[in-house]
Amino acid sequence: MKYPVYGKDELIDAIKEGYYSIVEFTSFLKQLEERNLVTNSTEQGIIAYIKTNGTNKLSTKQVNVLELIISRYSNKECRLCGEEISLIDSLDFTENNGFCVVHRTILDQD
Repeated sequence: MKYPVYGKDELIDAIKEGYYSIVEFTSFLKQLEERNLVTNSTEQGIIAYIKTNGTNKLSTKQVNVLELIISRYSNKECRLCGEEISLIDSLDFTENNGFCVVHRTILDQD
């Protein structure tokens, strides 16, 4: 899964205008912090930088670390429909028994 490439100005616009990919990505990073899922100080520093400045000026080493973080949560698919689970929803993948949000909601209603 690829992360959105954006700068500080686009980050501000995304928050105002609701650009989904950037807003979802920054929400994912915020959730990683709030849930204490990133304990490595290097990873924490990169997340802090991205939250303020975006991703477009990351060094090659920083990009590699970011991609490592993302790889832990990407490439998950719903057990029922096979759709890829978004990064933000992948944080609850285990609790959702491997289902996407739509199917988890439907199954919870039954």
